[in-house]
Amino acid sequence: MKTSNRKKAMALLGVTVLIASLAGCGASSASQAATTMTYPNAVSTASTTYPDHLVNGDFEYMAAQVMSRPNGTGDPTDFTFIDPAAGQRLAYPSTLGRQTWKSIPGFDKTRFAWTSTQTNNPNEIAHHAGVVELQLDLDGNTYAELAASQSGTAIYQKIGTTPGVAYRVRLKHTSQSASYLDSMRVLIGPENDLQPVSMTRTTSNKAGDKIGETSTTIATHATNTDGITNRNHHGQWATYEGTYIATSDVTVFTFENVTSYNKDTGNLLDDISFEEAYPLDYQGNGSTNGSTPQENK
Repeated sequence: MKTSNRKKAMALLGVTVLIASLAGCGASSASQAATTMTYPNAVSTASTTYPDHLVNGDFEYMAAQVMSRPNGTGDPTDFTFIDPAAGQRLAYPSTLGRQTWKSIPGFDKTRFAWTSTQTNNPNEIAHHAGVVELQLDLDGNTYAELAASQSGTAIYQKIGTTPGVAYRVRLKHTSQSASYLDSMRVLIGPENDLQPVSMTRTTSNKAGDKIGETSTTIATHATNTDGITNRNHHGQWATYEGTYIATSDVTVFTFENVTSYNKDTGNLLDDISFEEAYPLDYQGNGSTNGSTPQENK
């Protein structure tokens, strides 16, 4: 399990963000002011081919190979850091302070797909550039934690899109525990022009957050009191949905930590998807034909 001892030594990265709170979302020492998001691992060339869909949105790729329930040795464990560029994970042996990066046999970074805005810090073991944190719940579900080892970072993918076409974005989110209301943003657009997307809560959870609330900031209450140590988030998730109209043939889908329990704990994210959101024209004979937003103007 994650302990404060493991993360006390981790350095902070000041990536700042704008908060537009849902009801009940308060300020925090982890809050930041708005700024431009940077992508240290991003590569943009005309010859690069990007997938036309979001990959590994459930974070299950190779999860069984890199995590398991604690077994008394501390490694494998119920959380890990993935360095997708190097194909490595951070292993936590039973003796704290002896963490090491280990290669993941058979790892394919294109199937893992995610990277992050985290930067490299050679003085901190977990601060490899682009690292993504995964966690394993008691019910066997794998998800990402946005508050990894630096403050205010984001995870993202680059996807091939068609300008003018609307895309529907869906995700599940929850706070780490009932002790704090974590919040995040969805930022989408060309690499140098990311925009916050308004997201509507379409399903609720045990905490009873209202369906239909819309904001550029996602905030989800949790009811569990042991989420930080025991990873018990069954029934804690709420679903959110938004729409983005592409303006370029390569779009960055970014999921950014806004406020969290602390700088390296909170904002749980799972089951992300996006799909073309064509409206349907209903014909008099009962048939339907998909049409693009331009065709309906």
